[in-house]
Amino acid sequence: MLPMLLVTLILVSVVLFFLPDEVIAKYLGTSDLLIGVAAAALIGSVSLLPGFITFPLSGLLIEQGVSYTVIGAFTTSLMMVGIVTFPIERKYFGTKMTVVRNIAAFITALAVSMAIGLVYRELL
Repeated sequence: MLPMLLVTLILVSVVLFFLPDEVIAKYLGTSDLLIGVAAAALIGSVSLLPGFITFPLSGLLIEQGVSYTVIGAFTTSLMMVGIVTFPIERKYFGTKMTVVRNIAAFITALAVSMAIGLVYRELL
């Protein structure tokens, strides 16, 4: 399992190295909150970052004007949804379980994002 995880982490790290924070903030910081949440959830779902990178990155995005609702979708989907890790999960849990888990995690990430938007009054 370690070789597959290392290759995945290296590929994601290389992509994020060439994709500056400003580019991410441009697409996530859109004035349309629904588009920002959808983009953040999709980007988070196909990325793989550990928490010690995710949370400082989220702080930088907040400083660049990205809303808390969008950050909620980004961080929650990043930590919970595993599109990049799908082959590893499928090997150990089976395809059906992996698909069900990822769909449930994606829906939960959107729900958490909406709850954050309500708490910060960004959805009112």
